[in-house]
Amino acid sequence: MTSYKDIKNILAETMAEDLEWLTHGRVPGQKPDPVYNPWMPFQMADFVAIMTECVAQSEGRMFLDVGSGIGTKLAVAQELFDLEAMGIEYDPVMAGYADDSGRVTLTCDALKYEGYDRYDIIWMYRPFRDPLSQAKLEHKIYEAMKPGAIIAGAALCAPPHGFEIIIDDWEIGCRGAWKKPLNWEPVTYDLNEDE
Repeated sequence: MTSYKDIKNILAETMAEDLEWLTHGRVPGQKPDPVYNPWMPFQMADFVAIMTECVAQSEGRMFLDVGSGIGTKLAVAQELFDLEAMGIEYDPVMAGYADDSGRVTLTCDALKYEGYDRYDIIWMYRPFRDPLSQAKLEHKIYEAMKPGAIIAGAALCAPPHGFEIIIDDWEIGCRGAWKKPLNWEPVTYDLNEDE
């Protein structure tokens, strides 16, 4: 069992890492990407609260962070919640830092990733700046997730239609956690840029 002192240290270390990267870790000369969001870590205390609810409802231990940045949420998922954690990150510098820190991170475009059906809990905090790309990603993940898996996140375009609510903080920050039911039927969305 993780002691209070261990929990405090895990949270203090990951929050300090987030702050360090926010204030000093930007890649010099890097221009903003019109499609992908710059790294913006979700508040650790809120992440822990949402994850506590997710872990209690989860049927397994496989965790994926989509847009994982430097991997601090992966560290908390592993060390605090005893999950088998992996991240997907578009930025090779941040993914490299995460990997070097012992946080398994795949450098790839989340829209091209094909393994969403492997995870029991999927976390994302708006990896795309572009609303159409974000909506496409959400739809892709909702369809690909295995029944019983949980999607959790914030700054989302829309909650998953027909999923069971675990946490619904939609009015606070377009965030929450939802579990895919066994008998879920996909919803058809028109996600074309032409309209």
